[in-house]
Amino acid sequence: MTFRSRDFLAAAQCAAVCADDKKAKDIHLLDVKRHSNLADYYILATADSHPQIQAVRKLIDDRFKNKFGLTPIHRDGRDSAHWLVMDYGGLVIHIMDEHARQYYALERLWENARLIDWHKPVRHKTVSKKTTKTTVRPLRKKHKKNNSTFSTGSTCEQKSSYSSKHG
Repeated sequence: MTFRSRDFLAAAQCAAVCADDKKAKDIHLLDVKRHSNLADYYILATADSHPQIQAVRKLIDDRFKNKFGLTPIHRDGRDSAHWLVMDYGGLVIHIMDEHARQYYALERLWENARLIDWHKPVRHKTVSKKTTKTTVRPLRKKHKKNNSTFSTGSTCEQKSSYSSKHG
C-alpha cells in the first residue's frame, strides 16, 4: 500500500488522539510539507515520565499496525527516558518529557508551519450535589439504515469509558 500525503494526515491525527488518550500534553500536529523534505507532518507531544512516553509509543504502534498496516521506518530513543522519535516516512512523531521539549524547542524549527487542529473529544460536564466531574465522550451519531452508532470527527478509534459502558 502506498501512502499519500492525505493518508499521513489521517495517521498523524490518529497519533495525536493516541497521545491524548494516554494523557500527553501540549500536542502539536504540524503541516511541514512546504518547509521540510523529510516528512509532510510532525507530531510533538509532551509526556510526564518514561513510562508515559512508552505507553504513548505502544498505543501508536498498536493502532498504526491495526488501522494502517504501518510500522516505523526508523525509531530512536526507545530506551531514552527523555525523548522518543518514530519515523513513518511522511510522518515523524516526537514524544518528549517537559525538559527536552523546552530545551530543544522543535517548534522553532517549523515556526512557519501550519498548525493543524486535530480532533479532541467533546468534554461534557456532569454536576452532582457532592462533586463536579468532567467526562470525555466522542461525538456520536446514529446511522439511519442499521441503527448503529459511530464516532464522528476522529480518524482513529478511541477507547473511552463511555463507549465501553454504553456500547
